[in-house]
Amino acid sequence: MPVIDRSIEPKIMVWDYQVNANGVYSWTKVCTNHHIGSMDEHLYWRVVAGCHKDYFWKPEHYVIFSDTNVSDIEEPVRQWYSKQRALRSRAEASPPQDPFTAPCP
Repeated sequence: MPVIDRSIEPKIMVWDYQVNANGVYSWTKVCTNHHIGSMDEHLYWRVVAGCHKDYFWKPEHYVIFSDTNVSDIEEPVRQWYSKQRALRSRAEASPPQDPFTAPCP
């Protein structure tokens, strides 16, 4: 089986937020070491709109970002957390990796 060179694929940019002293959120995208199109995508909450994907650290960040009612996505959130637990248990057998890199190309 041929080896796929993931280094040429675009990296996942995750929406992240900071809160200023007045409690106002400021959203920005941060680069990760994970690649679009790989299994790494399952590490993030993904939202597909048309041909575009947005990535978030977890569903609660998407709820804040989009002002979505969490009860509208309750079952997908439950499934995502279940998948995260399974991924983490598999990852415990391998060395941890830092998900960040800067800057993204």
